[in-house]
Amino acid sequence: MRRLALLVALLPLAACGSDVAVGAIKSKLTIEPSFVDAGQIPVNSVTQVELLLVNEGPEVQVNEVRVDNEEGGFFTAGEELPLVPKDGSEVITLTYSPSVPGRHWANITVYSDAENGAQFAQAIGEALLPAARVYPDHIDLGRVRPDEVGEGVVTVVNEGASDLEVGSLAFDDPRFSLVDVTPIAVPSGATVELTVAFAATNEEVASSVGTLSLGDFIVPVSVFVKANDCSTAAGALYDLDGDGYSWCNADCNDDDGLINPSVLEVCDGVDQDCDELIDETTACYDDDGDGLSEDEGDCNDALSGVSPDVAEDYGNGIDDDCDGTTDYGDTDIDRDGFTGSAGDCEPENGDVHPGVRELINGVDDDCNGLIDDTTTAYDDDGDCACEIGPCVGSAEASCGALIADDCDDGNALVAPSLSELEDFVDNDCDGDVDEGTSRSDDDGDGYSELGGDCDDADPTRNPGEVDWPSDGIDQNCDGADGF
Repeated sequence: MRRLALLVALLPLAACGSDVAVGAIKSKLTIEPSFVDAGQIPVNSVTQVELLLVNEGPEVQVNEVRVDNEEGGFFTAGEELPLVPKDGSEVITLTYSPSVPGRHWANITVYSDAENGAQFAQAIGEALLPAARVYPDHIDLGRVRPDEVGEGVVTVVNEGASDLEVGSLAFDDPRFSLVDVTPIAVPSGATVELTVAFAATNEEVASSVGTLSLGDFIVPVSVFVKANDCSTAAGALYDLDGDGYSWCNADCNDDDGLINPSVLEVCDGVDQDCDELIDETTACYDDDGDGLSEDEGDCNDALSGVSPDVAEDYGNGIDDDCDGTTDYGDTDIDRDGFTGSAGDCEPENGDVHPGVRELINGVDDDCNGLIDDTTTAYDDDGDCACEIGPCVGSAEASCGALIADDCDDGNALVAPSLSELEDFVDNDCDGDVDEGTSRSDDDGDGYSELGGDCDDADPTRNPGEVDWPSDGIDQNCDGADGF
């Protein structure tokens, strides 16, 4: 037993003296990931990405992080050199801060005392320019009278990845100005409306070109503004009272919808029908120019030879002197100035005689052989439409069924069934002026066909657009596809 115990005790010594050797554990450092993408960011902005240093083995000291930019100097690493713990990891932060647009990349090399040597990775990123859309670039402020201020709106849409700043909108005519206080920040994806004002000094045509500044990376945009210009105007802008007649045509008072060429005169000292005569055809106006009106005793203000101041002309069947008796005692029974022989179709009805105003009553009030003509129920201009239905007759014999709502029954070019013309008149009686014609801006982009719009149904095609090449579309209406 004592011998066996001694042998057991000597075994560890024998092992220590043998040829068995234990090797040292080696360190291994790797970078994860080896390729990192900083993504797309606006010019002059900053973002950061991370690289993970993974250590397998004893702790490792990083001696240098070298960043070699292949395009610009926009990737940088921090100055701190980490000590990566045993079987642990540490983070390296890369900063991407581009100052010019484009794609940028850099090679990253990490030097350390790890036994597997230097490690490599690559970083990429893309810097985007700001982008904006401005519309319209052609603004018609319509009619602006002296000492008044007209206003229009320019819309700026930030379509880029970075914020914009509206710096100024300067015009070459000091009467045009930007109402809003600048600078105005426009965040990415946002929209801002700018108000342009025109302070009129007269009613002459006025126009100006404004330069809109949107920051360092966007070429200044030109904005054309005009006022009081009937030559290429949209008719509705110049019909201020909405009565279907424009200041550019024949409306002598564009502030009053009851004054225009289609309105009947009333005795009030106002030229309702814009013919430069006041109260004509009314009882207070001397229509026949004999010095007396109906209100002053003229029994027939359609005949200049009939009035209380005229001597009787015997033999013409007319009460020339308005005393109620014609010629040789032929009595004007109804004292309307006419006997039957002088054309009174109802000698015993003083409301019916030649020259009286026609009423809607189914009676030939003026004895001209037509019933209710010149009234709102009669189609006086022969366009097969009366003013207010039901229509009772027409000056055009070929008219079949008549329609109502004729907004000017003195103009055969105006009726609900007609097409719009370029005449600053609401020809189709729909409340709009010149719509659908080359004078009207139908797509709302600030240009009419007369103003150079080659497709007035598409707001993305007009002389103010940028023409992108090789897309088969002439965006700027210059007749070619391309810049």
